[in-house]
Amino acid sequence: MRGIGVSSIEKGSTVHRRPALITGLCVVALWLTACGTEQGTALPSSDEGTSGLVTPESSLSSNEGESNTNLAEVDPCGLISDNDFAALGRNIRQESASELSCAWASEGVSSEEFTAIQIDIRPNQSVDDVKLLTTGKLVEGTIGDRKARKIAADTGEGACIISFAAEAGRVDVLTEAYTTERGCAVAERVAEIIESKVPKPTRG
Repeated sequence: MRGIGVSSIEKGSTVHRRPALITGLCVVALWLTACGTEQGTALPSSDEGTSGLVTPESSLSSNEGESNTNLAEVDPCGLISDNDFAALGRNIRQESASELSCAWASEGVSSEEFTAIQIDIRPNQSVDDVKLLTTGKLVEGTIGDRKARKIAADTGEGACIISFAAEAGRVDVLTEAYTTERGCAVAERVAEIIESKVPKPTRG
């Protein structure tokens, strides 16, 4: 099983309706073991750029001001707007939802265009709990002014996680795409979009 539970697909094939993504996935439980940690002051953008991502006109300006809602009360499905999805990929539709988790995936697109996104709210788990368990690369940094960690799967696996601090817990953004670079570009953009919509950290 790769990434956040989306099955492998052949190059050039067309993706139709996808099975529901695994919600409540334990961060990095499927992919990643000690490969060392790189320190930094910000999570860097993918070396390859944003892989065709464009910035929604309203995503940053309309989200200024922090949420007054407790982290455990945040609706993960409401953190991204239709305009945001239009900028993140083609035909992205909600796949599954639970109290603290929401997942979306592309429908009817080629494998190269496929994008899967999952947001998990973790009120009782911190960014420090995010660790490598198998293979991949972990980078420490910030999203906005929040402590964050990014875990990228090995090249070609397509999976990426960004976790950032919120209240006494964290928010996880899990993605899968045709390449790891694309997956991380999407994860970074989603984290930027939703960061101001969840409570500020109450601990370091």
